[in-house]
Amino acid sequence: FQQLANLQKSTQVLLDLGSYSEQEIFHLTLTSLPNIEKIQIFFRCRLPDDRINAGTISEAFFENMGRNWPNLKELEIRDKRVLINNALEHLEKLQKLEIDLNGIDFCFHHNSSTYPHMTSLTILQAEQVLNLPDLLKKIPNLKELSLNHCSFPRSNIFYSDSLLESLAK
Repeated sequence: FQQLANLQKSTQVLLDLGSYSEQEIFHLTLTSLPNIEKIQIFFRCRLPDDRINAGTISEAFFENMGRNWPNLKELEIRDKRVLINNALEHLEKLQKLEIDLNGIDFCFHHNSSTYPHMTSLTILQAEQVLNLPDLLKKIPNLKELSLNHCSFPRSNIFYSDSLLESLAK
């Protein structure tokens, strides 16, 4: 990860962190990468059945991202539970967020903040997205919303009943 600091002119990074511990991954967010605008992070960790917080990305992770990667505009996270509030509140220039739930709960807590910087939200492998109407109210400039309940695209499936119920609430 220390070598990433030498890539001061790079604007995009793809990280497959499947072989790293969460401690090592957390250490990555302490590295100053001021030019990074787009990053994809693939975690290997799945949500344990008995420990829900063990599969959740910590708020400190996003605080460090916001502090050390101040120009981050696009973020893609796979195989980890994300409290969307944490990402939106700490990444002030974030415009596009893509989360692959992969059997993990979608989590947004209603609050008074709005996130005018967000224009695109993609949620992959979602069975049901609770609090989606609340989230959409908090993203006034959202231009693109993509919800996909399949792990791969199928041309003959256009919707999921549970996702439509999420939107109707």
